[in-house]
Amino acid sequence: MALNGGLPFGGTSPASLSALSATQTARAAAIPTATPMPTETPTPEPTATVQPTATTPPPPTWLTFMPATLVLVRTSGTCTGTLTITNTSHQTLGWQWTSASPELSNYYTFTFNGKTTYGTQPLPKNMTPGLKQNETDTVLVRLSSCSTHQTQVTITAQDNLNHTYHFVIKPS
Repeated sequence: MALNGGLPFGGTSPASLSALSATQTARAAAIPTATPMPTETPTPEPTATVQPTATTPPPPTWLTFMPATLVLVRTSGTCTGTLTITNTSHQTLGWQWTSASPELSNYYTFTFNGKTTYGTQPLPKNMTPGLKQNETDTVLVRLSSCSTHQTQVTITAQDNLNHTYHFVIKPS
């Protein structure tokens, strides 16, 4: 159907619409088309692998002096307490008390292995034969006139491998 006396389809016949002219083909070729560009593939980044860290083991305990603070119990003017020394290592160890601060008086007595010593000399020790693994020595500590001698004393001990230990004797 013609409008205003013209041909439909912009003045061309329907048959000519199916074929493009050489000019139209050249114009179509000149129109840029979207050509896919290659995309960059991300390179994987190396990741740090968590390595197990070596934990520092606690320093070995060779001997234990228990209790660390020996509180002497008062009975009729005399104070007494029992100290245990245990070998927690895997070898035989000897031990000895090396010093006291302040110095022990003659009011102190120590009974160990059936022997009683007074005051400062000799201080308790078991260097030979020493303690085998898991063995325990017991030292009975006695302070006469403890109501007038209330100063706590720090004892330093040493094993035969030169490890140093400290514990306290405290009158009550």
